Amino acid sequence: MADALGLDKIDLLDGRFHIFRRKNSSYWWVGLHHKGRYIRESTKEKQQPAAASVAEKWYFQKQSQIQSGQIVASTKTFGTSAKQALQRYTEAVERGERSIETLRGIEVVLKSRVLPFFSRMSIDAISNATWF
Repeated sequence: MADALGLDKIDLLDGRFHIFRRKNSSYWWVGLHHKGRYIRESTKEKQQPAAASVAEKWYFQKQSQIQSGQIVASTKTFGTSAKQALQRYTEAVERGERSIETLRGIEVVLKSRVLPFFSRMSIDAISNATWF
């Protein structure tokens, strides 16, 4: 069935993902939504039953990647979060609630050991396995 954009679209597994074919295209695509992000890929199939079979395998592979942390939805990086946390801690030091020595120790460890590895990594991609 064609939608308003002229796509042939079929929902699969109770709407968890779908296959679609663009107007003037002979290939079917598969897509799903994950935490506000739309993930899609070509099935490279011209026939709908074959595309549905490829799409189902693709869906389960993507679910596995989501569970293992390979696919993340957050765009917030560890580096930006660390910068914000240091700013808040600095404000607490200025109010006299925290120690300046502790702040300096945190800054040294972050800059020398943590940020070189995690600075550009998405927050959602960091797990216990990543730390170790």
